[in-house]
Amino acid sequence: KLKTGCQWEYLPDSYPPKSTVHDRYTLWKKAKVFYRLFRKTRCRDPKQAVVHIDATIREQKGGTQISRAGKFKSSKITALCNEAGQIQQFDIGNGGESDHKAVKSIIPHIPSNTYVTLDKGYDSKKLRRQIRYQQARPLCPRRQFENLPTRRTPKPYIYKSRWIIEQAFSRTDQFRTLAMRYERNPYNYKQYWYLALAWLELQKLTG
Repeated sequence: KLKTGCQWEYLPDSYPPKSTVHDRYTLWKKAKVFYRLFRKTRCRDPKQAVVHIDATIREQKGGTQISRAGKFKSSKITALCNEAGQIQQFDIGNGGESDHKAVKSIIPHIPSNTYVTLDKGYDSKKLRRQIRYQQARPLCPRRQFENLPTRRTPKPYIYKSRWIIEQAFSRTDQFRTLAMRYERNPYNYKQYWYLALAWLELQKLTG
């Protein structure tokens, strides 16, 4: 179901009845099995020097968090990624929500003594102060205006590594349940993200 996005009644014949599979999924969801699996597969390296924050938009067929972004309904996934390409923390919001609001739940999870790279969409004095309060240093290009001199991007050799979080998002496209949001319940949709991110890390370990 995670890989193909099929409905419960269309599971392979080798599986138990759909009611049994769904009941087991509900029990694991209530016991936070998927969340614990996600946390166990995260790297907790205290020496990490750079983390990245970015967001991706996923087209949404339904759900309680619905917003218009262009001509389609969407959900915004805001994530914190480390140097190894692991998504350490993420949150799901409305597709039309501003980056400044969507990142609020991510800021408390920023590790101290690190550089935090962000794109121009996050450029604000308030957000920079919040990141510095976490004892981290923001690396965010400032918005450019025609009547002002061009501002240089701080630490460009570090900022160039933002491709890591873009690659981390692209790895999740192999899961149809994540690439297109069919799940109406935002809590259930988040469980699929927990499971998929844990699965990706387990694949690295097992080869």
